[in-house]
Amino acid sequence: DGQLVAVLTSGLASDDVTERKSSLAALRHCLGAAAADSSPWIQFIAMYNSLEDFAAHLVGAAWVHLETLHPAAETEKAGLGIETMGAEAAAREGARTQVWEWEAPLDYGYVMAMWTRGLRHSNPAVRQTT
Repeated sequence: DGQLVAVLTSGLASDDVTERKSSLAALRHCLGAAAADSSPWIQFIAMYNSLEDFAAHLVGAAWVHLETLHPAAETEKAGLGIETMGAEAAAREGARTQVWEWEAPLDYGYVMAMWTRGLRHSNPAVRQTT
C-alpha cells in the first residue's frame, strides 16, 4: 500500500530517533519473519541499522549494501565518455546506449530514506561520504 510506505519511509527518514526506531519496528512487523529474512530486506535493514552508529568507518563499510538496492545511473554516450541521461534523450542524440531492465527489489522510498539519514547524520564524516 502506497500510503503505508509513505508513512514508514517518512518515519525512517526522520531526525527523531524514537520515530525512526518505531518506524523500523513497524516495518519489521509488517514484513514478518519470512520477508524480513529475504536478501533485499536484509540489505536494507543492515544498512539502515549502521546509520544509527556514529562511527564513520562502520557506516562506510555498510554502504556496499546500497549497491543491491540502487539502480545503476550511468550510460555511455558514444565518443563522450560517461554521462547520465535517459534512454529517450540518448535516442534523440543518436547515442549508443546500453538499455537494461532493472526492477527495484523494494520500494525506492526506502532507499531514499537511507540517503536522507546519511545526509542528515550527526557525524560530519558520514555526511561527507554520503
